Amino acid sequence: MSHPERNAMQPELVKMSMEDFESMDDLALCRACVWDASMKMRGTDNETRSRVYGSLTEGQRAVFMFWVLNARGPRGFTQLHEQLPHLVYEDSFWDGLRAAGRLVGVQELVTLTDAFLALRDQEGNEDAIAKLDNALAQLIRRELPRFSAFIRANPGQFVQLDS
Repeated sequence: MSHPERNAMQPELVKMSMEDFESMDDLALCRACVWDASMKMRGTDNETRSRVYGSLTEGQRAVFMFWVLNARGPRGFTQLHEQLPHLVYEDSFWDGLRAAGRLVGVQELVTLTDAFLALRDQEGNEDAIAKLDNALAQLIRRELPRFSAFIRANPGQFVQLDS
């Protein structure tokens, strides 16, 4: 079944020069590719966030979810819960993280997410959660280049290059 609002929004590709695309550092490239969507979602209701997110390409969604981790949870899942209390009990949020890990080939993101979700609502798991927080923080720093490489390998999902 077609969803009219979702079809009304087309993915927006970032316009940039080939020189910028090739020379941007990893963080700047990821930021450039998700910034507009991030600004459209900031401070809005779930329906608007869902509509904007749904309009993104599969690659944009993956990089966006990684960007959320990088920006809102660089110290791990516990910080993510503190920063985004309105999202972290939405199954779609965690599904998006898992999808990002699978698409970009970061299986550890899927594994860590599943492990955290299995522990988060149980008492007495503070040490185990602290270990997962540390592992996620390391993953974010380590995998940034992989997400940037994914963008460079799939420019049609992210950018409209000027000659």
